[in-house]
Amino acid sequence: MHSAIQHASDTLQTIQSPEISEQSFQKALFSLWMGLENSLTTVTKTSPSEIPLSIEDKLDKIIDAQDQVADAACQSRAKTFEDLLYKLAIWRADTPDFETLPAYGDRKDRIIYSVFRDLVTITGIEHVKTEVDKSTNFLGLGTS
Repeated sequence: MHSAIQHASDTLQTIQSPEISEQSFQKALFSLWMGLENSLTTVTKTSPSEIPLSIEDKLDKIIDAQDQVADAACQSRAKTFEDLLYKLAIWRADTPDFETLPAYGDRKDRIIYSVFRDLVTITGIEHVKTEVDKSTNFLGLGTS
């Protein structure tokens, strides 16, 4: 697991380098976010005896890395619809309980979710959808 945390840190440094084109920056941030999400899942399912650091320390490091990814996404400007979608895909991945909230969250969340849904449709980029988005056709919101 330590290697996953180090990989996250290394990847964040890499995607901030000039070699990464602006067009791929938001997609790289989304990919890094999803890798960190997988690391969170792995840490919470791993036996404490298999982890050299405490689970709390590992979770803190992963969440700190997620904060860095979110900050990088917020500080960079989107230049395309795809960039906007990848920024919103990070929001969606960070809001996994959206579908369990009463009436699907508050107004702000419903508007953000509808923009996410529309950008998936406009761009045709499907891999950013959660399993719930796929199985419910975006929770049935605005599908008519």
